[in-house]
Amino acid sequence: MRGDRTMQGNRFRAALAAGVSLAAVALYLPALRNGFVIWDDDVFIVNNPHIRSLNADFFRWAFTDMSMDFWRPVVWISQALDYAFWGLNPAGHHLTGVLLHGLNTGIVALLVMRLLDVFSAARPGDLPSLQERDILISAGTAGLLFGIHPLHVESVAWVTTRTDLLYSLFFLLSILSYLPYAAGPARRTERGAGRYGSLNRWYVLSLGLFVLAAASKPMAVTLPLVLLVLDWHPLGRLQNLRDLFLLAREKILFFIISFAVSVVTMTGERALDTITSLDAVPLSVRILVAAKAVLGYIGKMVLPVQLLPYYPYPRSVSLGNLEYASAAALVIAITAACFLAARKRPVWPAVWAFYLISLLPVLGLVKARGASLADRYTYLTTLGLFLLAGLGATRIWKKAELRGRAFKLTAAAAAAAIVVVLCFLTLKQIAVWNNTLSLWTSVIEAVPNRVPTAYNNRGMAFEDLGMFDRAVADFTAAIELDPSDPRHYVNRGRVLGNLGRHEAAIADASKAIALNPAYAEAYTNRGLEYLETGRFDRALEDFTAAVRSKPSYADAYLNRGVLYERTGRPALALADYDAAIALDPGDHLAYGNRAGVYGKLGRSDKAIEDWSMVIALQPGYAEPYLLRARLYAGTGRQDLAERDLETACSLESEAGCEALQGRDARPLAGAP
Repeated sequence: MRGDRTMQGNRFRAALAAGVSLAAVALYLPALRNGFVIWDDDVFIVNNPHIRSLNADFFRWAFTDMSMDFWRPVVWISQALDYAFWGLNPAGHHLTGVLLHGLNTGIVALLVMRLLDVFSAARPGDLPSLQERDILISAGTAGLLFGIHPLHVESVAWVTTRTDLLYSLFFLLSILSYLPYAAGPARRTERGAGRYGSLNRWYVLSLGLFVLAAASKPMAVTLPLVLLVLDWHPLGRLQNLRDLFLLAREKILFFIISFAVSVVTMTGERALDTITSLDAVPLSVRILVAAKAVLGYIGKMVLPVQLLPYYPYPRSVSLGNLEYASAAALVIAITAACFLAARKRPVWPAVWAFYLISLLPVLGLVKARGASLADRYTYLTTLGLFLLAGLGATRIWKKAELRGRAFKLTAAAAAAAIVVVLCFLTLKQIAVWNNTLSLWTSVIEAVPNRVPTAYNNRGMAFEDLGMFDRAVADFTAAIELDPSDPRHYVNRGRVLGNLGRHEAAIADASKAIALNPAYAEAYTNRGLEYLETGRFDRALEDFTAAVRSKPSYADAYLNRGVLYERTGRPALALADYDAAIALDPGDHLAYGNRAGVYGKLGRSDKAIEDWSMVIALQPGYAEPYLLRARLYAGTGRQDLAERDLETACSLESEAGCEALQGRDARPLAGAP
């Protein structure tokens, strides 16, 4: 440790960490103007009923359910808190992400300072003449690069990738907590099992933070191996096989947690059918694609241009392909060079080992389909490379000081130019994530006719905008690229139904069902078309099939309830509306429909309760106030009725204003 550091020096360090943190936050503020995107944001946040309440049922779901994604209870809690504060205002959700990124940036700077303290104390020859100013320059450079680099936009500007921000936060803090435990003089110099076996508060804190990291994203399972790398360098605790055994035993709790999370994750992936068989993508292909990705991420860190939200999996990969064969050869060569440099320059193999280990879960060796790489996977993995960049900046600055003022000004100008360019590219990439159209259009323009998901999701954005013809064109393009995916047929069929092309919509839903006989959404969509065209018996069959296929699908109950209501079966309609509300307590349509049934049955108090829920969920609409006013008036509560009419009038409802003026004593009926 550097024992000569003064209190003023500590203040400089804290100020530097705070400075790079604030710089990152300031740069990402434009992300607050971004919306949610149709790429998991719609599933995990906008249409996720579970995050809309912080109660016992929510926590039970967050810690036990994996039907939507891998195990990540910490992230679900974070997003539920966001919903409690902001509702579905995307600016609030983005603000949380930006602040987390700023926090991570400051922690990166602090961690680099701490590691360089240990580096310089453990191996003076590895990093000669590393003074306090050198540590500040290195840490400031690494932290600033981490904070402003365009590669990190995906993790910050995409709300769904809160996973990256949270797992990285706890991962970094766990390492910071481990260093005081492992870097003490006694643990660096003593021999014997006692050196590794004692637990203390820093060890327990590091372990607890690791649990939080693993409960945020399974990528955190690499931490025990990363700690072993740090034990080797810079801590100097790992010098032979006996040390390796003792250090592994010391971290047995870390390895147990890592193994458990890995098993849970693999089990969930198998249930979701996201693991690719070796028959579909051979291991040799996966290894070659992984080698290309290892080098690709480094290339994008050095030259962050042509960044895409989605990189399609390559079509032709083999050792006969020079691009992939050379990539594999280069990865082997770099690894060998680092191994040979281990004695004199251990920082290089340590950084390379961290890079490879932290990337290992996302190199596609298990899941090998869809995308070949993703910018978000670099959020933490490039930390070691940024550290090397910081050390390089320190060395350049030292040489600049020796060569005079002109050289110093040139070096400073070059550094400023790099920062400006990176900030410009980051702002440009933030704009890509502004909305669904900008996101998927960027992919389609970069790799046309390669990514069916891009056309499918952009089609959904066009649908939301009421641009149905363009939506149909995009869904058709998605079907042409991947005719085996039933989702594309369901989406096109839904839009065709909105255009009044009911038979074509039924044909698309039927095709989706043929591809996936358990596809509840397809049954529901076809049932709606049958309902719309008066074929009630067939609609009932489809809605019931949807309920049977997916008992947790609220829309199936809601639509079957509508069918029962239309066919004069109010008791069955109420039962289905009850089920829909139980599954999705935030669905105002279910409350409104149930209120309508209660009103027809003369159960005014129940109807008033439901309209009150509709108003709480959708306070900016006039019609629920009109309908509740009518019920209040019918039960003799004129003062409450008038208050609702005043509110409806203030919301620019002509019916509400006319009723107040005595022109129409009965507000309009109907569902909101």
